[in-house]
Amino acid sequence: MSPLARLALVWLIPAILGCLAQPASAEAPLFASDAPLAMVIEGPIVALDRAGPRSTIARPATLVLHADGAEQSFAIAISPRGVSRRDPRVCDFPPLTLDFDEGAVAGTIFEGQDKLKLVTHCRREARFAHLPRLEYLAYRFYELLTPLSFKVRPVAITYREAGRDAAGGERFGFLIEDIDDVARRNGRREISAGSAEIPVERFDPQQTSLLALFQYMIGNLDWDYRYGPVGADCCHNIKLIARAGQSAGIVPVPYDFDFSGFVDAPYAVPPSQVRVQSVRTRFFRGRCRHRDELLAAAAPFRTHRAAMLALLDSAPDMNAAARLRARSYLDEFFALLDDPARFDAELVRRCIR
Repeated sequence: MSPLARLALVWLIPAILGCLAQPASAEAPLFASDAPLAMVIEGPIVALDRAGPRSTIARPATLVLHADGAEQSFAIAISPRGVSRRDPRVCDFPPLTLDFDEGAVAGTIFEGQDKLKLVTHCRREARFAHLPRLEYLAYRFYELLTPLSFKVRPVAITYREAGRDAAGGERFGFLIEDIDDVARRNGRREISAGSAEIPVERFDPQQTSLLALFQYMIGNLDWDYRYGPVGADCCHNIKLIARAGQSAGIVPVPYDFDFSGFVDAPYAVPPSQVRVQSVRTRFFRGRCRHRDELLAAAAPFRTHRAAMLALLDSAPDMNAAARLRARSYLDEFFALLDDPARFDAELVRRCIR
C-alpha cells in the first residue's frame, strides 16, 4: 500500500467509526484520585526479572490491594516491558505490564482496566530511589498544563516471590492511564500512522507548541511526534489522538520521561542526532511552523508555575539533594520565560524548519 493510500485509510476508519462515537466519558475510577495506593504483587518475580532482557512473556501473578483497612485480591498476569530499562546493564528490575481480567474487576477501582503500564524502581540502591518519583512528577506537570495528557496514580508496592513468606521492601511506582482512556475522556480516538506519514500542518498548533515547550522545560530529547525508531511506525514516546473523522487537529500526547534532564537518570544519554553532551542541556525541538503559537503556549506554564513547584516541594521520601537539583533545573526554565529576549533567542529563533 502506498503512503498516500495508507494515510487515507488512517482517516477513513475513524470517519466511519465516528458515526458510532459515544460522548466523552468520565475518567476511570483508578485515575479519579492522586492518593497513593498500597499493593502487593506476588508471583514469579525472580524468574521475570532474570528473563526480562530476553522476553516479555506474561506470567500469572496476584495483586493484593490494601485500602480502607480491607484487602482485595486480583488474579493478573505480569510481563516486562520497555526497551532500555529491560537491559540489566541499565536497570536490575524492569517496568511491568499488569494484565487484568476485565470481567473480574467490575465494581472495583480497576473497573474498565485491561492492560496497565506500571513504572517501577530501576535499581535497589538508594541513589536511584528518587528517579521514578521525578518521572511521576513530570507526568503531573503536563497534566496541569492540559487534559490531553496521561493521568498517573502513585503506588507503594511490595514485590513478593510466590511461595515464600518473606517479602522485599516497599517500592515507589506509578500506574499510567491507557491511551484509549486519554482519548475517550477528551472526545477523541487514538490514531496510527507510518513514520513521517502525517504532515506537520495536520497537527494541532497550540497543543504541539505546548508539547515542545514542555519537553524543553524538562530537558527531554527522547521523543518525536512524526518519526518512529528505525524500522518502526510513528512515533517515538508519543501517542497521537484526534477527533473521529477529522484529518487535522492531531494532538501528540507524550510519555516516558526518564531520559530527561529533570529526572537526570545515571543511564540517560542524549540522542546521537542532537549535539549536546548531557541530558541536562536543554535543546528546543519545536517546529518553526508553530512559532506563532509559542508565546501563547508559555502562558499556562506561568499560570501553573507555583503548582508545579509545590508538587516538587511536597513530594514525599525524596532526598534533599535530588529535590534541590530538580528545583534548580525548573527555576532555570522559568527564568528564561521571564526574559523575553532570551525566550526569543533561545527558543523562537531556534525552531526546527
